[in-house]
Amino acid sequence: MYILDFIRKIPELVEERKVILFVIDGLGNSNLNLPFKKVKCRTVFPSSTTNFFYSFHSLLEPKDHGFLEWYMRFKGKPIKVPPWTDLDGNKLKVKREEVFPFKSLSEFLCKKGFSSSYYTPFPDTSFTIFTSKKAEIRGIMHLSEIFPLADSDFYSFIDLHAMTYCIKIIGMKVSE
Repeated sequence: MYILDFIRKIPELVEERKVILFVIDGLGNSNLNLPFKKVKCRTVFPSSTTNFFYSFHSLLEPKDHGFLEWYMRFKGKPIKVPPWTDLDGNKLKVKREEVFPFKSLSEFLCKKGFSSSYYTPFPDTSFTIFTSKKAEIRGIMHLSEIFPLADSDFYSFIDLHAMTYCIKIIGMKVSE
């Protein structure tokens, strides 16, 4: 299954039940041995984090959104995308149409009458704010901080960099 096909089905899925989606970055082709329904997905190309998150939030192919890598030139200077900072980490003053000129997944869900919550370790970045319009944004640094869950129809837990730490602590096995 192509990952964008799955993400595009989220508005249909929340009509039937609550949807909780964990996006764990940096696993490569490893498989977590978890007791959940497993669906093998093919990711976007190129398979960079930036490219994926723009596709995730916009429901667009990389060729349609054009944000392919971590760095780009913006107003004549090299910057880091996301979080839309200069190379020294200073936040840039940007407009939504410069950062994310698309309708977001959370906006699609809201238009259908569903609520969404977005849990991320980067709640204050321009990228998070602009891509999560109409969603409740909750900043977290550790997986345990997601509880109690917000009262939403769709939950996304994005870029949980603490996942590797959690896996080591509780002894979960990662296999090929």
